[in-house]
Amino acid sequence: MSYLRILDLQCNPMLRLEPNTLMIKHGNILKVDLSSINFQAIHISDLHRIGTYCEIDLTNCAVASLYSDNFMFNESTVYGPGEWLLNNATGLNLINYTAAGVSDYTDLGKMFHGKIYNKNSAYICDCSLVPFLKKAKDWFIVFKDMDNSKDYCEEPANLRGTLLIDLVQSGDYSQLTCNLVECPHPPDPNCDSASCKERPVCTCTDNQLLSTVVVNCSNLEEMPPFVPYGHWANANIELIVENGSMKLSNPTDYISRISRLSFVNTTILEMHPAFLSGLKSDIEIQFSPQEMREIPIEFYSLDSNKLNFGTSPVICDCSNLWVWERIRNRGRENQLFCTTDQGVYDAFHVTEERLNCRDENVGNATQKAVIATGIILCLTLCLGIVGFYYRYEIFILKRSLSKNNTHNQNMFAFDVFLSYSSNSSYVNKLIEHEVRPMLNASNYAVFSTFFKISYGDDLESSILKAIDASRTFVVFVCDNYQTDERSVIEFNGSWACFKKQLGRNILIVNVNSYESKSMHDRRIKAFVRLGLDLNFTERNSKLVQRLKTRIGRPSCKATNIGGSDFNLDDADIKVTRRAAIYVKELSDIDMNVPGTSTT
Repeated sequence: MSYLRILDLQCNPMLRLEPNTLMIKHGNILKVDLSSINFQAIHISDLHRIGTYCEIDLTNCAVASLYSDNFMFNESTVYGPGEWLLNNATGLNLINYTAAGVSDYTDLGKMFHGKIYNKNSAYICDCSLVPFLKKAKDWFIVFKDMDNSKDYCEEPANLRGTLLIDLVQSGDYSQLTCNLVECPHPPDPNCDSASCKERPVCTCTDNQLLSTVVVNCSNLEEMPPFVPYGHWANANIELIVENGSMKLSNPTDYISRISRLSFVNTTILEMHPAFLSGLKSDIEIQFSPQEMREIPIEFYSLDSNKLNFGTSPVICDCSNLWVWERIRNRGRENQLFCTTDQGVYDAFHVTEERLNCRDENVGNATQKAVIATGIILCLTLCLGIVGFYYRYEIFILKRSLSKNNTHNQNMFAFDVFLSYSSNSSYVNKLIEHEVRPMLNASNYAVFSTFFKISYGDDLESSILKAIDASRTFVVFVCDNYQTDERSVIEFNGSWACFKKQLGRNILIVNVNSYESKSMHDRRIKAFVRLGLDLNFTERNSKLVQRLKTRIGRPSCKATNIGGSDFNLDDADIKVTRRAAIYVKELSDIDMNVPGTSTT
């Protein structure tokens, strides 16, 4: 059988041709005679065969159906060439080639090669035949001598006996439709009771002439769960809903395929904006009747000439003027009726004057202006309060972003002014043994009131004079600093110079690692809140190195001294004398000062 070339089965009592019955190992059977057999079903793979064959003879056959049984065509494969002999055959119908893997019927010419010989053949004239009849005169499969073949329709009953050539010449394929089996809410033939008859029922018809799947439903409360595709990937949907009431809330998977939506004796209670957003912009919608109280703004994106809301009115007021303006500009009369305080009117004739919207608009505009002004005033007040509360932080940030290009370091007699509380023995020790030696060793000109203002001098005047001659103010904040009179004078003077001149700078050394909420002076608190303080958790060398980095490069001492009223040589003598006294005091209270001995 592997090399069989001719197979004669005419007049055999065969009922079905199963898939691949006529397939052999090597090539195709060149000639297959299946004439004069009454088939219940023939699988499509036995007719569409890959590769060359001579003919398949179905003369005088009766074929109840052709079926594909999940068979899928390969669109890149050629089937044939070969000839079909269908003379005097009856019951011929076509499968849904789209469901079998053919995406476009115009591609069949690339896949199926050969000829069909018809004479007195009877066809099932339904939607599957429409594309072939449309292309019959120039189809890639040649209907041999079609004008004289006298092929005719066997089904449906209203077309029985109609010649195919007459359909081709008239071009009227309106009655060539298919009832789609896969349809939501199919009819129940055993439904007799009144309650059963009230359940949802749908029928689905494939109309190839209109390129539409017509879905006719009744007794629906919501949209059908699905809508099938027709033959040849027919996707457009005409949905007709009769006898019910519906809320159109959630969009469905097929909603974008709907080209026409008609509600007959079906009351529409509500249309959700999400449902409207999923519709085509050119959809045709017919309401009869509807009970929508408002028209959603999403209707604006639809073609107003294809909308008819029926005679049931909706509420017209100043909040939805866009509806009436759009109908007047792009719609027509009797398209929508609306209820106003003065009665029911055609929306085409509704205006602002009829609804008294101008006075309302003026009132609304005034109200909005008052509200906007109030909001602006509240925001301004809030910003003012916040700005005042954080005024020091704002000033410090502004200064930190400013670049000083006009002041030279040599304008100042002192590079560093050390401000601290002399009442804190720990801070005194830190200044004497760590900070001052480090700064002096690095050629900084340093001033501190503890070492350089003699007893009997005018304290406040001397402090302010020294501050005026200093470039950077280093403030050591501890427990006693914010209550020490001298420290308060020093910081007030330093802040005044800092505000007045861009060349100045204030550095906060947070000796006790205070948080901002523990600071009494809001100016010092601002530095800590902004994270600009030197936290004392980093002790000794790290602290002094960071301090030097913040201070910047030292100025030339000789230049500074020449322009200063302070005698640094005398100051050094005073420093030595005061330091000796200070060290002795620390020794008397048993404090171990680095570099000294208490024995």
